[in-house]
Amino acid sequence: MAEVSGLPAPLTPLIGRARESAAVAALLRRPDVRLVTLTGPGGVGKTRLAIHVAAACEPDFAAGVYSVSLAPIRADHLVLPAIAHAFGLRDHGDRPLVERLRHRIAGDDVLLVLDNFEHVLGAAVEIVTLLTACPRLHVLATSRSRLKIGGEHEFAVPMLSLPDPGSNAAPQELADTGAVALFLYHARALRPGFALHAANAATVVEICRRLDGLPLAIELAAARVTVLSPEALLARLTNRLQLLTGGTYDHPDRLRTLRDALMWSYNLLSIDEQILFRRLAVFAGGCTLEAAEVVTPSAVSTLDLAASLADKSLLRIDDDPDGEKRFGMLETIREFAWQRLTDAGEEQMARSALADWCLAFAARVEAGLMAALGGHWLDRQHVEMPNMRAALSWLAESGQIERALRLATSLARFWELYGYWDEGSTWLDRLVRQSAAAASDVPMRARVLAELGTIALRMRQFDRAIDCFEQSLAIARAASDRRGIAFALDNLGYLANDRGDRAGAESLLSESLRLYRALGDERGMAKALDTLGLIAMLHEEQAAAAVLLDESLMHSRAAGDHWLMAITLTNRGVLANHQRAWTDARAAFDESLSLARAMGGNWLIELNLSYLGLIAQIEHNEPRAAGLFAESLARCRDRGPQLPTPRCLEGLAAIAFRWGAAARAARLFGAAHAMRAVIRGPMLPADRAIYAPIVEDVRRTLGRPAFAVAWEAGQALETQTAIDEALAIARTQPAPLATAGLTPREAEVLYLLIAGRKDRDIAETLFISHRTVHHHVARIYAKLGVHSRAEATRTVRSRLPSTLDQSPSPFPGTRLPE
Repeated sequence: MAEVSGLPAPLTPLIGRARESAAVAALLRRPDVRLVTLTGPGGVGKTRLAIHVAAACEPDFAAGVYSVSLAPIRADHLVLPAIAHAFGLRDHGDRPLVERLRHRIAGDDVLLVLDNFEHVLGAAVEIVTLLTACPRLHVLATSRSRLKIGGEHEFAVPMLSLPDPGSNAAPQELADTGAVALFLYHARALRPGFALHAANAATVVEICRRLDGLPLAIELAAARVTVLSPEALLARLTNRLQLLTGGTYDHPDRLRTLRDALMWSYNLLSIDEQILFRRLAVFAGGCTLEAAEVVTPSAVSTLDLAASLADKSLLRIDDDPDGEKRFGMLETIREFAWQRLTDAGEEQMARSALADWCLAFAARVEAGLMAALGGHWLDRQHVEMPNMRAALSWLAESGQIERALRLATSLARFWELYGYWDEGSTWLDRLVRQSAAAASDVPMRARVLAELGTIALRMRQFDRAIDCFEQSLAIARAASDRRGIAFALDNLGYLANDRGDRAGAESLLSESLRLYRALGDERGMAKALDTLGLIAMLHEEQAAAAVLLDESLMHSRAAGDHWLMAITLTNRGVLANHQRAWTDARAAFDESLSLARAMGGNWLIELNLSYLGLIAQIEHNEPRAAGLFAESLARCRDRGPQLPTPRCLEGLAAIAFRWGAAARAARLFGAAHAMRAVIRGPMLPADRAIYAPIVEDVRRTLGRPAFAVAWEAGQALETQTAIDEALAIARTQPAPLATAGLTPREAEVLYLLIAGRKDRDIAETLFISHRTVHHHVARIYAKLGVHSRAEATRTVRSRLPSTLDQSPSPFPGTRLPE
């Protein structure tokens, strides 16, 4: 017979559930809510929450609260007798139990708690009958799945709250989150001196995070602090189910270990549900319905089975980037499912099915990345990367090198665009070595080498890139792979120019272009022409560069390759920058940025942002320039030194100088200079023409000794520190500048004038004509009532002494004489 009572008296407090307790109590107190079901996986604390809520609501139910534990019951038809027994009734067979219960409860306000309903769901219809017969009866049920009856209000009990990832909160603040508070309570019950402090707080938080905030798992883990330090406990959590055993004796048997809790749920599943449940464990990052179908028995509906598992709290259902439903498991549950998969002898079959699906999906992503909806595919691939990594690992470890090579080459474009360069480089390098040792598919190995070279280029590892492309070229020539030959030649041509061998570069690129033309490869022609155009631009052959880049853009548009279009537009913008055609440059960068953003997160976004920041700076719109530089730098933060990084540091250094922080400007210029040496990315001539005079003005302002100290300090800065210092500049605002009624342009001319700049220098710095400078100077003298540069300097200093001491100049590169 079931265990029945008014309400059990818990021996421990309810921790971390104040919000949930209040929400459930509010539901039960509503007259229109007659049935509330607390759902969630085993060990989430449904029973404990139900007891607490029922106790809190006891004053609201004049006739009392009754509790029935259904766990010992093994048949649906025994549920109603168990409820009757809770009310002191016996089944004598003279009248139906529902009728006797109706007379017993009559018009009283009663709360009935039904604990552990999941294995007797067939009895739910009798609960409907009872609720109908007793209009003032309320039921609070706990179950690992919904009862699926009319009038049911489901409350899914969540995991305990966890600190935000990367939180720098103090230990006491961390201790107030639900999961950490529960761990501390049970740890202190066994080790009264256990405390959360700066040395162990992060470890305890990570333990709770690894356990998904699941209360039972946290309680079982905390019990181990008698023999394990938090660090040792965390290290052993790779196998949760073996570690998390030995619950207290007052736990029901099914909750003495985490495995017991999950096995209880597993044994309640149908055969088909069990098959899908254990096979879904192969997906490391959850899956869509389409992916789930590859591991499902063909005779059953995957959707129906998955929905049933979700109802039983064994699967989570979320939305993926397309709004499509995505099925996932808590890691503690997935580990249990994986053990069932291994025990059933289905692991290799499921892994192979996952690999097949990953190969097909990655190929679709590769084809879609270059199109207008490339960002859509980038987002989808990003979500699926845990599954891709799992498939790649298994293929490589099981010796299926050719399948691993195919998957890696399909992923290579994603790695390149999304900035996963370290990961892509590591995988491709590993597979190149494995394929060489196994004498695997030679043409495929050539492509892997080419992809590895491309990523090495992005990482500015030029020597490594050359080695990869030369190996790829040799293999492609031996296999008469014309497309492979052309691709390698194109990249080797770019690298030859970087080494100063322009003739060799153009020879290699001409051969590449000829092969691409013969193949009718629009994308390849666009790429080779873009590289030739870039080389012409770097050698100051602007007219030739424009022709080559325009032809490249024509071919990339014909190919529908939005990535190549964006790259060529950026180069077109750089060329316009060299020509001081700022409007054309901005238009090219804006179009490239729009294409790059549509393709999702990729390194071209920060490159365009850095150039647009430069143009805003040239146009004296410092707030906009600072914002653009800051956005670019923030995106570069995790990628190490890349081309946009020093450009943004230089731009914000100039702004820092203009806003009165000369020492910081010197440090940032020094950091940018050192970074350019590391990445072998010298400043372009057009940029040098802008920033070299500013650097000299910073030197004059600080004096040579102080400038040298600041410059050297900047060169020694770590990349992240330099970025943080530059971002701090972007978050500041300049002090207001008083200029005796001068217009902003006149103020710029004045400060350049009294800083010692000649009229021709002022014209060049401000990109205005010599005649316009004369007109501005005349108006300035008239407004100030002076007739010479010396008088202007004395007048400004006498009229605006505090402003000049506290406010920066309105244009980088000015210093007022002492």
